[in-house]
Amino acid sequence: MSLIDSTVTVRRGNVVLDVSRETLEKYLSDGYDQVNQHGVVIKEGAPNDPAALKSAYDKQKSQIEELEAQIEALEKEIQAYKDKAEKGEKQPEKTQRKKS
Repeated sequence: MSLIDSTVTVRRGNVVLDVSRETLEKYLSDGYDQVNQHGVVIKEGAPNDPAALKSAYDKQKSQIEELEAQIEALEKEIQAYKDKAEKGEKQPEKTQRKKS
């Protein structure tokens, strides 16, 4: 294995480093991104500055709120089916997809 094969490129801000594959995880946890030879991010590093942490937090919070709304809608739908079943109403039949 040549030296080039055993190194990867990481970037944080305007700092670009070639590091060994063995130390890659340390650099990722320090906030560096692994990039390819064209500068395209392959693996994102852990955010470590306050603005990045706030952005990641806000994104996760937004996703949680969306999922909670979906859960609430599904729970209402389930309750509606249960209510219909208790009243003896016929459940809507499931449609089957036509195979092409």
